[in-house]
Amino acid sequence: MTYYLSINNFFYPNYSREWVYLLEKYNTDKIISGIEFFINVNNKIDRIYITDIINKYIINKYNFGFHMNDLDNRTIYDICNELLFYNTFTKNINKKLLITLHPMSDVITSINYINLVLKFIKMKNLNLIICLENLNDKPNRKRLHMNDINKIIDNLNELVYITWDIGHELDNPTYKLQKYNLLRNIHLHDANKNRNESLNFTIEDHMPFYYNTVDIGRVKKYLKKIKYNGPIIFEIGLSNLSSFTSTFENQMKEYINNVRFYDKQKG
Repeated sequence: MTYYLSINNFFYPNYSREWVYLLEKYNTDKIISGIEFFINVNNKIDRIYITDIINKYIINKYNFGFHMNDLDNRTIYDICNELLFYNTFTKNINKKLLITLHPMSDVITSINYINLVLKFIKMKNLNLIICLENLNDKPNRKRLHMNDINKIIDNLNELVYITWDIGHELDNPTYKLQKYNLLRNIHLHDANKNRNESLNFTIEDHMPFYYNTVDIGRVKKYLKKIKYNGPIIFEIGLSNLSSFTSTFENQMKEYINNVRFYDKQKG
């Protein structure tokens, strides 16, 4: 398996370069081989930062991909400009980049919007591979699950692939994927399932592996069964780590140690 870390807006601008140095310090066994960037690139300053980080520290040492923010409340113009920016990096790596997209709030709107995105990619001949991610529900907000992703894929004009967020699969404890042949990316994290005063369950998302909500053994057995050999991207919120009141260095160390913990589990 190849393991990536998700680097999101918490790291930039708070720890814009420190995370790179700490990754080198605590990744001496090279267990981390890639980065997925989930950072806004809506303005010139953000794009200069990402370009500098990738060209100076990432491109010659790590694989990388991108995770786009929610499509809701964003114009097609903004999304296409973002895709053009991502495509600039393909000239130096001579391969297609994986781009993870969240669907919109409903299946029909998602189909229409993503078809426009795919048409633009084809028209501009961009070296990008689009992967749709299954989501989980938020308080007072229903979001699209894997069964909805399957419906979207069946009704698109072009082929897309799947980013399977296993931490969002609490309603699928068997951890089986209908369209596993389209799987190109995995997002992995634990979740904390709490019962509140009204006896409803609330989910704390993007948690480290302290809660045993995600059955790692079963996950690893299934991935082995389907012969998955793509990236597993660890998406853990640094503020959810036990050392969140400690230094950023301790947080990064614990983040990487969560990858080692998963790697050592039987499956």
